[in-house]
Parts: sequence; structure tokens; C-alpha cells
Amino acid sequence: MKNGTNAFKSAVDKVQSDVQAVVNGAKSDFPNESSALETSVNGLTSAAKQLASNPSAAAIAQVVRNVSAVSTAAKNFATATSSKCS
Repeated sequence: MKNGTNAFKSAVDKVQSDVQAVVNGAKSDFPNESSALETSVNGLTSAAKQLASNPSAAAIAQVVRNVSAVSTAAKNFATATSSKCS
């Protein structure tokens, strides 16, 4: 399980890096959506670190909640930016 959680954490770290680049480019035009996306990904990153260091049912549940929050924030960001990017 340990290698699996570390691989997951690495994938989440990559997502965080990619999201940070997007947020940096969009925060002046879409501050609320950018902030929500950044906050949700930061929460997922923290949950992934916790899961990697201490795998447990509670840690998995926290990851699931954070993935849901990232999904919602990403959808809201996409909706907000779609009119300006099309």
C-alpha cells in the first residue's frame, strides 16, 4: 500500500503544479474561481500527504472529499472561463 499512496501523492503534486500555473494566469480575470480551485487542490495535496504518511480509512475518506471539492471547483472554473476562452 505504501508505494501506491506515494504514487498517488506524486500524481497529486503534479496536479498542484499544473493548477498553480493555470491559477497564476487566470487569477486577475477570475479571482473567485481561481482561488476556489487553488484552495481545493491545496486541500487535496494535504490529504494525499496524510494518506502517504499514515494510510487509514479516515485518510482515504478525506481524499475522497477533497477530490470531490477539486472536481466542483474545476467545473466552476471551466464554466466561468469558457465564455472568455471561446
